[in-house]
Amino acid sequence: MRKSNKEKQSVGMRHTLLVFFFLIFITSANANKSLPEFLTQEEKIWLEENKDKLTLYFNTEFPPIEFISEKGDFVGLGADIIEKIEDLLNISFIKTPCYDWNEHLAALENGECAIAPTIVSTSERQKYAYFTQPYATVPVVLITQRNKFDKLLLEDLKGYKIGVVSGFATEGYLADKSLLTDFSIISVENVLEGLENVSFGQTDAFAENLAVAAYYIEQSGIPNLRVAGKTDYFFSWSIGISRKYPLLYSSIQKALSEIPVSEQKKMKHKWINLDVEQGLDPITVLIIKISGVFSLLLIVSLIVITIYLKKRLRQRIIDLHRSEEFHRKLLQTIPDLIVKTDIQGRIVFLNEYGLKKYPKLNQDDFLGKNVNDFIIEEDREKAMINTQKMFETQLGPIEYRLRIESSIITTEVNGDVLYDDKNNPYGIVYSIRDVTERKKTEKDLAESRRILSDVINTIPSGVFWKDRNGFYMGCNKLVAKEAGVSSPEELVGLTDIDLSWKDQAEQYRVNDLKVIEGGVPQLNFEETKTTSDGRKIILRSSKIPLCADDGNVYGVLGVWDDITEQKNNEAEREKLMIQLSRSQRIESVGRLAGGIAHDFNNMLGVILGNIELAISRIDSEDPLMIDLKEIRVAAERSADLTKQLLAFARKQTISPGLMDLNETITGMLRMLQRLIGEDIVLQWKPGTDLWSINADVSQIDQILANLCVNSRDAITSIGKIIIETENIYIDEIFCRKHKGVQPGEYVKLSVSDDGHGMNKEILTHLFEPFFTTKEVGKGTGLGLSTVYGIAKQNKAFIDVYSELNIGTVFSIYFPRYISNNETVKTVRKVNTVLKGNETILLVEDEPAILKMTESMLIKLGYNTIAAQTPAQAEYLARKHSGKIDLLITDVVMPEMNGKELAQNIIIHFPKIKRLFMSGYPADIIADHGVVGAGISFIKKPFNLQKLSEKIREVIENNE
Repeated sequence: MRKSNKEKQSVGMRHTLLVFFFLIFITSANANKSLPEFLTQEEKIWLEENKDKLTLYFNTEFPPIEFISEKGDFVGLGADIIEKIEDLLNISFIKTPCYDWNEHLAALENGECAIAPTIVSTSERQKYAYFTQPYATVPVVLITQRNKFDKLLLEDLKGYKIGVVSGFATEGYLADKSLLTDFSIISVENVLEGLENVSFGQTDAFAENLAVAAYYIEQSGIPNLRVAGKTDYFFSWSIGISRKYPLLYSSIQKALSEIPVSEQKKMKHKWINLDVEQGLDPITVLIIKISGVFSLLLIVSLIVITIYLKKRLRQRIIDLHRSEEFHRKLLQTIPDLIVKTDIQGRIVFLNEYGLKKYPKLNQDDFLGKNVNDFIIEEDREKAMINTQKMFETQLGPIEYRLRIESSIITTEVNGDVLYDDKNNPYGIVYSIRDVTERKKTEKDLAESRRILSDVINTIPSGVFWKDRNGFYMGCNKLVAKEAGVSSPEELVGLTDIDLSWKDQAEQYRVNDLKVIEGGVPQLNFEETKTTSDGRKIILRSSKIPLCADDGNVYGVLGVWDDITEQKNNEAEREKLMIQLSRSQRIESVGRLAGGIAHDFNNMLGVILGNIELAISRIDSEDPLMIDLKEIRVAAERSADLTKQLLAFARKQTISPGLMDLNETITGMLRMLQRLIGEDIVLQWKPGTDLWSINADVSQIDQILANLCVNSRDAITSIGKIIIETENIYIDEIFCRKHKGVQPGEYVKLSVSDDGHGMNKEILTHLFEPFFTTKEVGKGTGLGLSTVYGIAKQNKAFIDVYSELNIGTVFSIYFPRYISNNETVKTVRKVNTVLKGNETILLVEDEPAILKMTESMLIKLGYNTIAAQTPAQAEYLARKHSGKIDLLITDVVMPEMNGKELAQNIIIHFPKIKRLFMSGYPADIIADHGVVGAGISFIKKPFNLQKLSEKIREVIENNE
């Protein structure tokens, strides 16, 4: 209603004082505020972490309850309540004006609006919103033109048109009433439109709550309207909170409960005055005055009426006695304890039936005693506070613990104050219900639910359950995580179309309906899902119908496992099997090439030997001498080529040694030129004073061959390949850009080309086995991975730089080999068999090789102990009573490798020398850790001379 000038001045004064107080204390206000203690920890955390969800929509055209001021502020009774709640919770709502009530409701339903400050609870709205306890109640009245109706009821409006605001709770109420009373409902957009329609005769009446209707009538100055009657419907205004935010609802409900009733009444009286004149228009007053003239004529009638009323009074007394008897028996049959006390709290009445639960007690154990004596000490202060509140408002059920028969029981108590005819309180009546068993059951049920929740959330599978319409009723944390929400509760009420996997929602619905309508589980089938972070995953799903006690299916339970990695592994396994098959074919070709090269090498040995014999038998001036020398040169070149082919076929065991990289590369140039073809220019730029490295010659050959072939394939037609070497020092700055590289001196080998280059995507996969950009059948994908493996084996690292349409540079950095003499010298040894008389322990698992090697050692004069297995070797060594000077052992054997055997033998013979032998390829030997500095190695097969030289080298070495 409109405020008086005095009231406005008072309000203005209060506002001025508040602003003044704020300016004085602005530096300290809110400095140490925190969320109130009456909230749970879960509620506090939610409010702190979800400030962006505190959205409040307010109606701009619903004064004086909530509306928008001329400055655009949210004002009214609802605004004052919200402001108090904000202060209690120490939060701020995000307030947004809403000009359409139906849009307001839709926003509340979809969660865009979290809070509706002024709303009436209905069964329909309860589906998507929680409602706090009401903070104001106002009757719904009927507004008509003056003189049109007299004390109007809805039943009087049959055949008439009644206006109502669309979306208001009144609309549903009138719709139900119209089924009994045949009147028409006219929906309008707002209250002012409804009042104007009545004023201009477009409708016969307008149904609205008294507070808002009276406000508009006074503010708009519509002279011909009046309140013609009341309905039996009341607006009980609550705060509505979206069901998507249950913790927000519980926080607001608690804050609202903290506002004293007296303060709520002040807020209500500030905005609402329900003392409105109803029906007393000037004409009616005039009629009453005129009727006063005839009042004397009524005196006679009053005498007659008095006699009649006396008869009615006697009947009324009889009815009153009957009513009292009815209520007395009603109280005695209620199973709850009904207790009446005087104003001091002494018990004056107790129903008998409520005592039946306590057979050892009777009314004398209660009557005359103070009701607080039965409340345990911990709850008495709460009881005293709530008793005071009952004099201001009726309280709902409150939980107290009582001590009865030496037992503590939990009760729910409803109480109300009794007033006499002069409105003076004379007592209090309580309804006390024993809920001990119910509380225990609720606690057990909560514990069972907690355990079930823990079990469901611990399961490494996604678990969910939906109703028949596809709405989620619950899920575990894994499903919530994949949906991108913080808790399973946020999925409740949503469907798959609302989530990140909306593209698969239709297929999910089809699968759900198969289970729901068929009533048969669907097990272990595959589905795809798009997670909240955009990943596509593959699920193995099972769905089971959820059945009620009557057998009807009310939903579906689903369980799924993420099998994406498993499916990828299966695909990768199939891919690797194909690659393995291809690799085996390549390996077979390599073995064939190596075998041919080996046989050819043997034939070249025969050719060279016979040429040497022929040269030694003829005169130097003989014309055949020139031809024989040419044949020898060609055979020697062919032998060099054969050795390289053996290295490429990995038929030679690696044996790292001190190396001049320039000399090694120079010997490879002719073969490399043949590999790349005549259309491509091969340039060799050796570095000066190049440091030595420790590597195997055959591995360097493999590196150069693979890199040059790779460069050749990158060049479309003609082009250039440059091989360079140089000494380089790597500093810490370089190392920071190349993880795993240590600062120091290196020898760099670079192979560059002017081919088409590579993009970043190809560079990331460059050294992966079987990765190739070549056409099917033209590349194995093993070349660069082999280069990478060799580099790692030699403690080198690779750096690749490439630009599309410019070219590529491969740089391999070998650690500098530090020694007293870095110059590689080639010494031709005399073909002399060196003998000895030391004792040698020979271990070889191949019988034929063991026998042959044993024969060689005996021929060379050595005392030989031969063993076919490591276990036999250890046994013979322990059994031997004398000295053992040398252990010659194969590297790879069934029981243990040669290195492990050597370590065991050293225990018994600490000074024994060791010589390892093997015919396996480089990668196998490297895996067993016997190739390296300080370790003696001889490759198989070997001849008598080579074996004799190697044995003396090892035995005579003093290190």
